[in-house]
Amino acid sequence: MSTRANITEQKWERGWDGHALEQLRRLARLPLREKIAWLEQAQRVAQHLTAQQTARPVGQEQGKQ
Repeated sequence: MSTRANITEQKWERGWDGHALEQLRRLARLPLREKIAWLEQAQRVAQHLTAQQTARPVGQEQGKQ
């Protein structure tokens, strides 16, 4: 989905109505290889966010000490 043709064909929704359904449709159209790559990237992001959250002391807000 990184080719220029796919970028020009992409339709952008306005607002939140129907956004989740359109995202599911876009993901359903991805080839298996791209789905796996997407899942691996999502897992890395989730692990990074979890590590950041657990590294912060309890009760400490971001940006405040």
